[in-house]
Formats: sequence, structure tokens, C-alpha cells
Amino acid sequence: MNPPRHEQISLPTALSRELARRVLGLGVGIVVALAPFLGYVKVPGFEALFNLLPFQIRSEIVALSAFVVGLITVALQFYVAEEISRPALSKLFKRVLFAVVICFVSFVILLNAFTERVPAGNKEVSVMIGFSRTPDCKCKTPNNIECIRELSFNATAIASCWGSTSLKILKVLFILWYLALMSGFVVLVGLGLLQTAAKSQTAPPEVPPSKVRTPALQARPLAEWAYDLFLSYASKDKDFVAHLAEELRSQGLAIWWDQPKVGAGDSIGATIEEGLRKSRRFAVVLSPSSVSSDWVLDEVEAARALAPERKKQGLTSYLIPILYQDCVVPELLRGKRYADFRHSFQQAVDELLQRLLPTSEPPQSKPS
Repeated sequence: MNPPRHEQISLPTALSRELARRVLGLGVGIVVALAPFLGYVKVPGFEALFNLLPFQIRSEIVALSAFVVGLITVALQFYVAEEISRPALSKLFKRVLFAVVICFVSFVILLNAFTERVPAGNKEVSVMIGFSRTPDCKCKTPNNIECIRELSFNATAIASCWGSTSLKILKVLFILWYLALMSGFVVLVGLGLLQTAAKSQTAPPEVPPSKVRTPALQARPLAEWAYDLFLSYASKDKDFVAHLAEELRSQGLAIWWDQPKVGAGDSIGATIEEGLRKSRRFAVVLSPSSVSSDWVLDEVEAARALAPERKKQGLTSYLIPILYQDCVVPELLRGKRYADFRHSFQQAVDELLQRLLPTSEPPQSKPS
């Protein structure tokens, strides 16, 4: 009798995880967008939220919230595919969170200052009132709640008591504040999903980083170098790197930089090993995007594994940091002399060329 076979549970693929993120983000956006409508049709949980709103603005809120929040949700789904660094996302999340908190506090103040909760049967109705009553008000009682009940919740009569212009201004404020609050919440959810997605944009999650740090890189040095410099960078900095590579190539240097990334099923070690082994030196472009990229940090680790071999071959300054933008420099690169491109591009290029070109070949001057 054959022993029972145990089924293996497959881990979710990158595509399924991406699909789950998009469905989750779209679902949250739809729920928030339809919250007023769900309250209008008395769905438990949403009805209490709907009853907080003054009855004079409920019809506009139902229509506008679905449009505005739906628009933001679609925009967020589009930007899921964009490459945004995690530090930038974190900073944006904090700013939006601060704005949402301010919006929430302002909305609560607005509710308490310009609404009255008026009993109507077995429930309470939120009614928007103005700053003060007008002389045309027909109410005889000074109590606002009693006045509203006396007017039978008639919107026109209430406007005549507290001023139609005043109530129109408050109506616009209530609608804008509510839409800003709900939209801000959807943006926070979307940024949280983008924060998760940002990590996978810089390196495929299926490829173990340990494959980069392989001793095979040290075992096969070449007698002649095919490349003078291997440039490691984040995709977001590609325009800068393209300009830098062109400058270096104009001086006769061979640069490894615009090579295809690892494809599905490829080994990360096999893909970048060729470039690292064939390059005389290694440079990493430092920016907020690159220092948060696992892919770039793995390439730096692989280059560090080659450093002792390059030193035996008489190469000094093998690993060169290139400071492109202000960022937190990784621990493994601190203390190394870097080329500073934050202020003067040409001056930094000249300094870099002095380290890359033989002393007998000074950098060529470009015609002005």
C-alpha cells in the first residue's frame, strides 16, 4: 500500500500578490466612495456615519463622494505601476496623514458649531444652522432644537431663519471638508499599498539575495577588462546615470550600466556576475532611491566580495561611491572617498576621471 501523498501549498506569485494589492486598494476605495449611499439605504455601520451629516447636504454627498473618491482610487491604481522610492512614499504618507488629522479635527469642530441634533421619532436628525437667526424667522422660541421642530424640518423655512447665504457657505464647507477627509483616507490606504509594492519594483522577490554573494565571483578573474566601470543605480536615477555614462564614454572608458535586469527564472548571480567580473572598478550611485533598493545593495555586497581579489591585482579604489542626492549612506560605504555630484556635475566628473584614467591619460577638455 502506497503511503499517502502530502499536497504542497504553492507560495503566491508576484503577479498574484500584485493583483491582491490592486483588488484590495480598489475595494477600499469603492467602500469609502459608497459609504454615504450605504448609509442612505440603511446598511448597518454606515447608517450611523450617514446620520452625522446634516440632512441638507446628504444628497450632494452621496453623488460627489462616489465621483471624487472613485477618481482618486483609479489614479492610485495607475500609480501602483510607477516606481517611487520608499523614503519618498514614507514622507508623502506622513504629510497626507497630517492633512487628514487636521481635516478630521476641523470637520468635528464644524459639526459641533453649526449643527443641531434634533429628535425625530426614535432617532435624531442632524440639522445645519447658521451663525444667528434672522429677523424674518417665524420661530417664537429661543431654543434652536424647538425652533427646528416647529418648522417641521423644512429646509426653506430653516434657511429663512438662519439666512440662506450663510447656510449656502456652510453647505459648501461641509461638503468640501467631508470629501477631503474621505479622499485623504483613500490616499493613505493607497500609499500603504504602494509602500509595499515599491520594494518589489527594485528587485524581484523570488530571487534570493544570497545568490548574489557567491564565491564564484572571486574565483574567475580576467586578464583583460572588458569594462572600466560597473555602474550600480536605482532605475529612478537612470537619466542622471545615462548622462554620466555618456561623459565617461567620451573619455574612452567602457561602462557597464544599461544592461537588462534579471528575467523570470534567471539567476541574479549569473546575470550580474559577467559585468562584475569584466569590470575594472565598481561605482554605486547614491540617492534616496538607491539606498532603499535591495537590488542595489545586493550589487554592492557582490562588489565587496570581489574587492580583495582586485586589491591583489593592484587595483586601488575599486569600490567608488557616487553621491548624486542627499541620502543616508549605507554603513558598508561609510568612510570611503566618494565623488560628490550634488553641486557641480563637471567638477565631479573630472575628479572621477582622475581615479579611473591612467595617470598618463588626463581627461580631455571639451570645446566651449
